[in-house]
Amino acid sequence: SNPRGTLHVTPTAESDAKAKARPSMTAFIGPLSEYRVYLSLQGSALIKTVTALQEAIDAGDLSAAQAAYLPARAAYQRIAPAAQRLSELDNAINARADYYEKREQDPGFTGFHRVEYALFEQHSVEGLSPVAQRLQSDVTQLKKQLMAQSLAPDQLPAIATRTMRSLADVRSNGAQASCCRRSTRQPPTWTPR
Repeated sequence: SNPRGTLHVTPTAESDAKAKARPSMTAFIGPLSEYRVYLSLQGSALIKTVTALQEAIDAGDLSAAQAAYLPARAAYQRIAPAAQRLSELDNAINARADYYEKREQDPGFTGFHRVEYALFEQHSVEGLSPVAQRLQSDVTQLKKQLMAQSLAPDQLPAIATRTMRSLADVRSNGAQASCCRRSTRQPPTWTPR
């Protein structure tokens, strides 16, 4: 379809070597530093929003707790890819009911999903203060541990890849999508997983 003929591009040894070369480690210094600042800022935001959630629960104010839940959950979602490297804390903060033998009634069921179940399915803050206090403690510890860990340069693209795969899974099968679409005006429909 080109009136001047066909263009043939052949790689040279130099262009082939450049295509196969990995970036130098110094190329990651800036992005890694930026990501650490991002984690620090988002970790602080998470602590602040979970504190607001805990205060509403401790005050016994269901509507304030429901309104505070979404910002706290969203703050966690922003650092979740990095938090997954700390599986014990991630499981305490983000484990779903189906991870437990007795599901919602299991005493080990804590974290955001436990708070969500109480606020939006049971419509109650009764007995939720210890869960909220533990969540507060866990997110504070999460930030400390994230800041104490070093991040290898190859983990930065791995985190981005894992995040994109996770988003693709959410979009394709709807897993955990309900908390991403919540409006503070309308409580979510509880669907145990």
